[in-house]
Amino acid sequence: MKRGKELNLNLNPNYKTSVGTVDNKNPKSVYINISTWGEPIFEVEDKRNYENKINNIRRSVKQEIFNNLNGDLFKTKSTIVDLDLRSSGISNDKRSFMCCEAIMYQKKSFPVNSNIMKSTLSDLCGDILTNVLESNNDFTFHIKKV
Repeated sequence: MKRGKELNLNLNPNYKTSVGTVDNKNPKSVYINISTWGEPIFEVEDKRNYENKINNIRRSVKQEIFNNLNGDLFKTKSTIVDLDLRSSGISNDKRSFMCCEAIMYQKKSFPVNSNIMKSTLSDLCGDILTNVLESNNDFTFHIKKV
């Protein structure tokens, strides 16, 4: 029997965004998932500079989540954020896959499809897209690789 629940959000046409939980009957944690293809808009000779740019995005995503996480609903100290964009595969002439996943542990057990949880997680995803990814000056993001 399937217990998990995932909801797709259509917040921005350049990103695939979804929210969900592993167990919707007893939702101790919820997650957000943002995936896209990033294309660098800068030229770099040294691959270490790609790593610096990716670390800046990772740091900004984490900061955005921690600044906007509702402390009444979530345990802020238990939040896990992972941004995956491989610096080794980045080059100026192709797009690279990026995935961002954040897991938040709830103080109260609201199902992911409840109005309060859908609204809260949708707002959090929107904040990440607007304030971090769309305002980024180093990459442009696209829904497809080509």
